[in-house]
Amino acid sequence: MPRIKNYRILIIFPLSIFLFFGLFFLENYTSKDIDAYDISDDFNDATYIDIGNSSNYLLSGGQITASTKSYTFGTGADGACTVSSNMNINTQSCVGRPYGDAVRFYKKAAYNANAGDYILDINTSTTNGLAIGDEVLILIQDGLASASANTGKYETAIISNITADRLTFETPLQNSYTSSNNVAVIRVPQYTNVTVNEGVTVTADTKSLLAPAGVVFFKASGTVTINGSISTNAKGFPGAAKCFSNCGIMGGARGADYANGNAIERFNELYTNKIIDFVIGTDATYHTKELLRENKWFKEISVSNYLAETIYRINRRKSIGELLR
Repeated sequence: MPRIKNYRILIIFPLSIFLFFGLFFLENYTSKDIDAYDISDDFNDATYIDIGNSSNYLLSGGQITASTKSYTFGTGADGACTVSSNMNINTQSCVGRPYGDAVRFYKKAAYNANAGDYILDINTSTTNGLAIGDEVLILIQDGLASASANTGKYETAIISNITADRLTFETPLQNSYTSSNNVAVIRVPQYTNVTVNEGVTVTADTKSLLAPAGVVFFKASGTVTINGSISTNAKGFPGAAKCFSNCGIMGGARGADYANGNAIERFNELYTNKIIDFVIGTDATYHTKELLRENKWFKEISVSNYLAETIYRINRRKSIGELLR
């Protein structure tokens, strides 16, 4: 009997040890709030991430980075915005800031930033209106023809440090920004509720040739009520100065498309859409009275005397240099 009793003790004792360490493991395995601002760790398998119910993380190159901050609809940090008079969001504030709610900068022209970089140099070391923790819009507005495929690409990033004219971000850039692109860098206002009163317009700076602008971009964690308007009409790409051209200058087959076939219909469309003011023709080519009468965009100039004088001088072996001045 004692041997049987000892045997039972030997069985119970290992079970007790197993239960003790098992409960300790489960207690420490249970998920807890992490007292950290940001966390990151190696992660090579996204199979078990519930993407539909997850947010505020970046999975790239086998590494997952999660942030406690959510900027989907804004943090509301700037407070409620009520616009009672016309406001330029780049230079004015509806929440009492000393600078524009969406202060505007742009990438330093010669600076190149690659996707994956954390820094971006801007056009000035006077970064008044920007602060660590601000979100900025980074937008390629235009650039050289060779880089036109990048036009329109954008992203937002959170500033983690500001040193002179250099911005450092919490997460790596998703796009590349080269010297071939004009890139806007604009603070993103973080409102709660936004109300634009009746008869009032929210607008932005006007874009110049090399300085990106003409963008209204903000976030609101609450409701947005627009009784007035938000408009960037005529604030974007500047229109071309008056230029004078002819069908040949329009370029090869394209010039022929406008000058031949259904040319009148095409020019009527251009005139109606205010793309052209007028087309100048000469009486060296015969134009019907109907063409001159029915199409306001067509202007005919007589060159018959000029041609006659040119022919006369050539036949008399005289110089036509004076006619070419």
